[in-house]
Amino acid sequence: MVKDSTQTAETQGFALPDCLISVSWEVCNKVGGIYTVLSTQAKELKRLLPQALIYIGPDFGQPIVELSSPADKATARAWEAAAPDNIPVRIGKWDVPGRPWVILVDWLALYAEKNEVYGKMWALFGVESLHAYGDYDESSLFGLAAGRVAAALSTKCFADRRVVLQVHEWMSAFALFEVKATASRVRTIFTTHATSIGRSITSNNKQLYAYFDGYFGDQMARELCMEAKHSAEKRAALAADVMTTVSHVTDRECGRFLERRSDVILPNGFESAFVPKGKAFDESRTKARERTLRAANVEGRRPFGDDALIVCTSGRMDYRCKGYDVVLDALQRLQEKELKRDVLMVIAVPYWSDECWRLAHSSNERFRLLCIPKYLNGHDGVVDLEYYDWLTGVDLALYPSYYEPWGYTPLEAAAFGVPTITTDLAGFGVWVQGLGDAGTLANGVEVLHRDDGNYLDICRRIADDIEWLCGQSDKAIAQMRRRCRQIAAQAGWKDFIRYYEQAMRLAIAKEK
Repeated sequence: MVKDSTQTAETQGFALPDCLISVSWEVCNKVGGIYTVLSTQAKELKRLLPQALIYIGPDFGQPIVELSSPADKATARAWEAAAPDNIPVRIGKWDVPGRPWVILVDWLALYAEKNEVYGKMWALFGVESLHAYGDYDESSLFGLAAGRVAAALSTKCFADRRVVLQVHEWMSAFALFEVKATASRVRTIFTTHATSIGRSITSNNKQLYAYFDGYFGDQMARELCMEAKHSAEKRAALAADVMTTVSHVTDRECGRFLERRSDVILPNGFESAFVPKGKAFDESRTKARERTLRAANVEGRRPFGDDALIVCTSGRMDYRCKGYDVVLDALQRLQEKELKRDVLMVIAVPYWSDECWRLAHSSNERFRLLCIPKYLNGHDGVVDLEYYDWLTGVDLALYPSYYEPWGYTPLEAAAFGVPTITTDLAGFGVWVQGLGDAGTLANGVEVLHRDDGNYLDICRRIADDIEWLCGQSDKAIAQMRRRCRQIAAQAGWKDFIRYYEQAMRLAIAKEK
């Protein structure tokens, strides 16, 4: 995960920063996997930086923890006074393990200077915003606001201390540009969690891997109408003191599309505090299974009992990247089998299609499909459970991704003791393969080899795996669940936070 030569040659003897400012569109804003990264890492990151760990995110009026101690209130007043007058801020604590500082910024006033800002960033960094559309303006101006707040804090409140700014994804790139332009003593880390070109190639049904060496980032950006976003991402990668990404899978894309490989790989860990233990887990599992089976049994068909195998896939609607196409085709094949156990497939994705409709009306009496076309936030109208509370009731999770820089959903499932199928196109899958004896379903997490030519084979393998699991004893399944937890325990933030420490020390080393 880390280039060891960098560890010894460039960071030995360098201290951690006095302050880390982490900027992301997903701070206190649950959109996707980056929210999970930031919200679960905070506890361990705060242990490294107990005095000044600050997250900056967009202000949508979402609740944050109000400050209670006089010292915290005094600090917040000083930071608020330092912020630019035209950027309203709300300061408090993020209600996640570790309770780190959070600053939410309002960027609306910056629209008035948008064109001037784009011209400045072109002149200074070569950021090409001419073909911007969609959410580019909103994201860039949020980044600009966050960058101005970070620069003001570093100048007025941390003038005698070493400050590192970490920005996540192209949506925060303008924070890095602004700090580079106005607060040059601040060291910068850019973290891409997925390249915009890699994801766009996949989403446009092109073969990413078969023709990988023939793709060029700038050329594909023009073809896919991604010029502005790609430009912001690439220029941030090139301008940062330290370049990082989340897996070797994505680092290969960084070299190809952004023309810079990562200095440090930052794998995504998980915080075990999110997983209930002992009796609390058992009670949660019972409740989750009762609600899921009740929802599946409303059609008037033969009711499935508690011994049904509950299989799931979940996440944002990213049909090809997440492998939902594979899951649906695997389920078509599963219906042709003589199953030894009732199988309830749950698709917890904001998605519905004719394929789902056909599967929902399967003639196989031992197979049933339940679609929950919403994110599970406790108010979905079907099971009305938060995702983690619901996950405790699942028996098998399917994530046969085609494009997955890391893969939080399989890691989360494993942490909750759910046997899981992923692929070697996911960073998490590659990491599991590196554990040696892992990589098979019998060992908790199966890692399927996937490429541009074996789609049908993957579908057959998953159908066969579900059939095989139906015939396993309770003892064998319990062993799989224990093995899942053992694998996930090795991917905790207590283990992976050292890579963030490595990146911060390397950033400080850049002061020389």
